[in-house]
Amino acid sequence: MIPDLYTFTVINTYCRLNELKEAYALFIRMKTMGIKPDVVTCTVLLNIPKFDTKREMKAFDVKPDVVYYTFLIAQQCKIQDLQEAERIFAEMIESGLEPDVVPYTALIASCCRNGFVHKAVTLIQEMWGKGIEPTTASLSTVQYAILKAKRLRSKKVIQEFMKRAYI
Repeated sequence: MIPDLYTFTVINTYCRLNELKEAYALFIRMKTMGIKPDVVTCTVLLNIPKFDTKREMKAFDVKPDVVYYTFLIAQQCKIQDLQEAERIFAEMIESGLEPDVVPYTALIASCCRNGFVHKAVTLIQEMWGKGIEPTTASLSTVQYAILKAKRLRSKKVIQEFMKRAYI
């Protein structure tokens, strides 16, 4: 059997098992065999610190997708770098991709955790404006943050939010 891209999906398994050296070695082997990675493979390899994702994607003309950007956004939210997460979110939109509920949810949760309740409400409103339905978890997170912060000055925004969120 001649290995192809699908044979190398075992890279994902290595990453999930935290066997990052093996995953990286397999990627190098894949490259030396002339097998072009796809965006899924590159996204999985974001788990490997020494993997220069942008360079590799550019070298193989692999275009990032929403899942790729969502992974990066979630990583930044996890380390509480909301500014970088927002920059990546903007980059995704500038590249012509439309975010779905998942990257919005990551940003909303991060905003609430870091006390940026107004920003979280703005993101929910942006989602509604684009016809994207927020998850119940996002709405609950924002509701809790509003109640906890009690800092939103605009009663109208809060009332509209609660009405739209069925709360």
